Amino acid sequence: MTNTTDSSGLEIVTYPGDDHPLDWTADTVVVLGGAGVEPSDSAFFSVSAVDADAAGNIYVLDGDEARVLAYDSTGRFLRRVGAKGGGPGEFEMPIAMSVSPDAIVSVFDFSKRALVRFERTGQTLDEIRMEQASSGGDFETHGDVLLHNMRDRSPADGNSVRWTLVRIADSQTTDLLRVDQTMSGAIHLESCGIRFAGLPQIFAPPLTWTARDGRVAGAIDHAYNVRIISGDSLVRMIRRDLPMIPATTERAVASVGPGMTVGLPGGERTCSSEEVVEKRGVADVVPLIAKLAIAPDGAIWISRNTDQHGRTLTDIFDISGNYLGTLPSDYPFPDAFVSPQTIVVRDEDEMGVARVLVIRRASSDPT
Repeated sequence: MTNTTDSSGLEIVTYPGDDHPLDWTADTVVVLGGAGVEPSDSAFFSVSAVDADAAGNIYVLDGDEARVLAYDSTGRFLRRVGAKGGGPGEFEMPIAMSVSPDAIVSVFDFSKRALVRFERTGQTLDEIRMEQASSGGDFETHGDVLLHNMRDRSPADGNSVRWTLVRIADSQTTDLLRVDQTMSGAIHLESCGIRFAGLPQIFAPPLTWTARDGRVAGAIDHAYNVRIISGDSLVRMIRRDLPMIPATTERAVASVGPGMTVGLPGGERTCSSEEVVEKRGVADVVPLIAKLAIAPDGAIWISRNTDQHGRTLTDIFDISGNYLGTLPSDYPFPDAFVSPQTIVVRDEDEMGVARVLVIRRASSDPT
């Protein structure tokens, strides 16, 4: 491990060594949902998003039924909020959710272009209108701070799009991360009958990020470079010296999966994976960073792609950027944390029915 500081005061932490396997086992302690659960006000039918508050309570966004269900860390049902409709506290097309540490639930409604919010007891709060340039994907709330993606619809060269992670606090907007992606140009996907003004290449440079307690971890290029931002300032860069992964058409098709699903007011449509790859195009290399998460103790979880088709590994760094070790590909990556040792993940049972697992780690490793 090497630590250097550049002229601007940025700390650069580089781990040049091989993987150190972590001896962790994943024990499932709570199962929510699944095929054996009878339909009720306390059971979900789909999982659009899952999150947890500082007390360890778990929240499931059931997009199909337009509601949020809350459970404590043992799986005991607490309450339900939201319903179908266009009024206050109602959802038309809920697609993403963030729960603040103090249990304020915010759901992004694509049709409303707004955050529909609820306080800890379930009371409806005022909605927050989102700018049209919001990507409608990931966002994070922490107190009065809102983090979300913005898309520049008018790039200077007309052949790329800029994605920006912005921080909004006290009516002030600050750009934290930016990335430019090459676009396909106007395309018509005949397999689903949808026209697009342009889509980014498969494996385009990512804007991958996560946030917790005022800290952001983000990746904006293909290499293993993870930026750590505190408040509005870039304070640390975490790097590993790993070779780049050449992109192939086969891998691009696999990354799209069974198809590219597009949500429309009249329902979802699925576009052919092969057609999507052909018309969007493919970047030269695969981004090394796949996912990021920050644990309650400040540890950074970094899921990385490997040169083995579809296989990922997860590196763990502590709050100071020190490398602790690497988890195998079958260790689940957290959607949320109940505690530093307990994670929440989305899953499907053997019948393909959506469920949520609470997984506690056991380890003989001192880390």
